[in-house]
Amino acid sequence: IYWWRPVISMLSTEVPRNSLLAGSLGLFLAGSAAQGQCQYEVTVIRGPTCPIFGIPVTYGYDINELGEVVGSHYQCGNNWADDAAYIWTPKSGLITLDFLPGFMEARAQKLNDLGQIVGALINRRSKFSLKAALWQDGQVFDLGILPGGNWSHALAINNKGQIAGYWGNDLTGEPVWSVFLWQNGQMVDLGSQLGRRLSRANDINEYGAVTGLMGFSLFQDVRAFIWEEGVVTELPPVPGGFTSEARAINNLGDVAGTGRLFDVEAGQVVRHAFVWTDGKMIDIGTLPGIIMSAAFDINDARQVVGRSWATGIGRAFIWQNGVMTNLNDLIQSVPQVTMHVATAINNAGQIAGHGSVQGHSAALLLTPINSPLGDLDNDCVVGLADLEILLNSWGPCPDCVNCLADLDGDCAVAVPDLLTLLANWTG
Repeated sequence: IYWWRPVISMLSTEVPRNSLLAGSLGLFLAGSAAQGQCQYEVTVIRGPTCPIFGIPVTYGYDINELGEVVGSHYQCGNNWADDAAYIWTPKSGLITLDFLPGFMEARAQKLNDLGQIVGALINRRSKFSLKAALWQDGQVFDLGILPGGNWSHALAINNKGQIAGYWGNDLTGEPVWSVFLWQNGQMVDLGSQLGRRLSRANDINEYGAVTGLMGFSLFQDVRAFIWEEGVVTELPPVPGGFTSEARAINNLGDVAGTGRLFDVEAGQVVRHAFVWTDGKMIDIGTLPGIIMSAAFDINDARQVVGRSWATGIGRAFIWQNGVMTNLNDLIQSVPQVTMHVATAINNAGQIAGHGSVQGHSAALLLTPINSPLGDLDNDCVVGLADLEILLNSWGPCPDCVNCLADLDGDCAVAVPDLLTLLANWTG
């Protein structure tokens, strides 16, 4: 087991990221995907029980690195189906977030590690029915609408407090959507830089790269994009298809989403989940016997989660090491639980989403069981794939971003992290 000692003697804190050593090891490890697969324990997240209607529907939309979840739940009362935004934490449980006067509903879409939450305030009785919102420090803020619009919706936030979403006007005869970036207290339109009539931002990473969709028609020419400091990269359609829609971007610049293509065997247009990585568009397929899929999130370990569905059936999936797996096959010790949608995954491998528990809809949190320290790809095995990730991350982590392999929390990947990984080696 001492094969690794010569490797340690070759390393120092001066080895740069993507070094020749790391690259050479990557070639050596090519095709050596880990054989492990995590099992998951389930936490059920429910809203407050209603006196008449009983347990309300609860949805889980996002999870941060602290394992906190945000989403929405139905409200009690006459408008039982109206949404209320919430945050759930391991210590406090579910807390319903406040509204602003004039709004009857709210939806929490994303949160960062500082507890800032973004989403929308909703008033179905007003022409200004949707307002981008920020919750922080126990308060809720209306982020406003850009001139010419009548609604806005915040869909993503990073730890710098940059917020991405979209805004538009549905009363002009021909609806227009446009991407916005909110930072330093100001909302800025990015749609003109994309050059499309319709655009929407779905995610933003810690470097401020925004991803989403753009097009003149949502059904024919829509394309995924990456916007970073004014530079727009248009992604191609899903392989063999004609559209792509980005839903998530990680700190490596990898993108996950979905695209449309014609399935000859099924005789219809279907959706397939994709991953964009290293300049290549990869169709990651569907679960066996199911014809459609969409990816909703990707973490820095390049684990992808989403939903695969067909008429009358929908199942959450995880894709890693080139394999898509039904998450319901990995859930432990909870009877009558079915996860229909996996919406988010953090770098610890925790997954948020929603499904059904004993016939009632509920938000779900999945946590890997017995994942050892040093398991960087979250497959519950510490092996060659984890060593490759660590070496490819070697060196300081600017602003503590992209620090997946920083096991001792000092904002650098160095010899102590390597020793920790090797001490937990399971092969």
